[in-house]
Amino acid sequence: MKKRILSILLASVVVVSLAGGCGTKKGESTGSESDGGKTQLTVMINGGDPNWKKAVEETAKKFMEANENAEIKIEKSGSGMYLDYLKTKQAVGEFGDVVEIKDPNAFSDSGILAQMPESISELVENPIQYNGKTFIVPTIRQTQGVIYNKKIFRDLGIQEPETYQDFLDICEKIKESGVDPLLVCGGDLWHMAFWVNHFMRTDLTGKNPDWEKQRTEKNASWTDEDAVTMMSHIQELFDKGYVQDGFMSTADSQTPAILTSGTAAMCFTGPWMLPQIEEADPNFEAGWFFVPNDAGERYAFNDVGSGWSISENCKEDEAKYQVAQEFLEFYYSKDNYSEVLKATNTLPATKEDITYEATAVQEDLMNKFLSDDTTKSTVQLGDIDTPDGFRDFAYKTVQNLLMGEISQEEALESMDKEWDKCVEAQNQ
Repeated sequence: MKKRILSILLASVVVVSLAGGCGTKKGESTGSESDGGKTQLTVMINGGDPNWKKAVEETAKKFMEANENAEIKIEKSGSGMYLDYLKTKQAVGEFGDVVEIKDPNAFSDSGILAQMPESISELVENPIQYNGKTFIVPTIRQTQGVIYNKKIFRDLGIQEPETYQDFLDICEKIKESGVDPLLVCGGDLWHMAFWVNHFMRTDLTGKNPDWEKQRTEKNASWTDEDAVTMMSHIQELFDKGYVQDGFMSTADSQTPAILTSGTAAMCFTGPWMLPQIEEADPNFEAGWFFVPNDAGERYAFNDVGSGWSISENCKEDEAKYQVAQEFLEFYYSKDNYSEVLKATNTLPATKEDITYEATAVQEDLMNKFLSDDTTKSTVQLGDIDTPDGFRDFAYKTVQNLLMGEISQEEALESMDKEWDKCVEAQNQ
């Protein structure tokens, strides 16, 4: 693919408050303090994305080459839910020193996270705060949208959709050609987030940004008209046969192979998938668009939900705490951070403008994301306004609905009951 230099300017500032919590024991050891005079630091990350995993490993390698007194141990989660992985590590006293956090409300009020030093928090645009204190700083910024096969679109005379009806018409035309319009990788529960949260933003919170808060206050319900519309939009894609068969046994890691094979034309995913697709087939012509709603409005997810934290145990060890700060400063340094962004096809979270090489499709993606015609939204299930524990229940409920195990009415009623249950548990 033709390479271009892309200068990415930050588009918005979002400060997120944290709530909720779970317990831990202070003073528990996360491993040996040193190895041959080197200070050991355990860095825990979500291992689901190979490009992110590789980027962090490369950062650690370069950091150790520049800091002979430090030994960085990268611990990666498996293919399961990352929150479950962290909670298990916490329960057995093996929570890391520097930890990637994707569900801040699950750890904010537990005492397990140390306040982030100002020298680190001042580097980023969107520090995540709780009671006015910064505990987490965003690793990168992400978004989500549809990656599509340009050749299939070109052969069928299809243009990117301007309205949601256009999108449905595109799906129908691709289906008639014998190709599956959509790939959904339901074998990984978290993959269900893409379509669920898209329709949540367009059908619910796009109309009412305070919908989640109102649901907690019982001034809104999952059985309300807009929520029914949201669920109907999800179900429609499956009922019309637009989604490739076997979605419940398809893993997210299969996305590059399936898209490059030409058996499916589109997949709702993130920019992190673009390098993987290029690696699978350097000649694949990838396109990108944000799915519009009925009125042609586009809501792009502005994801600042994943961030670095330093554990309280790490802070209590002076040598580890110093190395942790040095590691994060190195991570955000311009030379290293530009390589992280390039490897993961993501946006910078730093105040400093970052320039790096990007493919044509990534440049197109960024232009669409930063366009004034695109509404940036931080809303998703699992954000600060979602009660802890509800997100995964909702995704499983949607899966059960799509598999025909429950009706739409039963799904929405169960989500209403679970929301109240989670709020009650969170407030205890």
